Amino acid sequence: YQLTPKEKIEQGLVYKDQGNQFFKQGQLRRAVKKYKAAIQLYKSDYGFSDEEKKQAKEVDLPCHLNYAACALKMGETKTARE
Repeated sequence: YQLTPKEKIEQGLVYKDQGNQFFKQGQLRRAVKKYKAAIQLYKSDYGFSDEEKKQAKEVDLPCHLNYAACALKMGETKTARE
């Protein structure tokens, strides 16, 4: 079963929120896993409407930035730049 675009957006928000909670608790590795999971959902926007693409981008960009912040805090500057 593949998630619909709407389900991907909703699940991405859940992963982002979970990642944010882990980040606040200082659990950076767990936060990274959640941010990466959200990012993976949006690797392909095939089947997304224009509005869904916009919504996905609003979740995807903060996940990339938060992932980079985690990498910097963990001393992984090369990963942060990617």
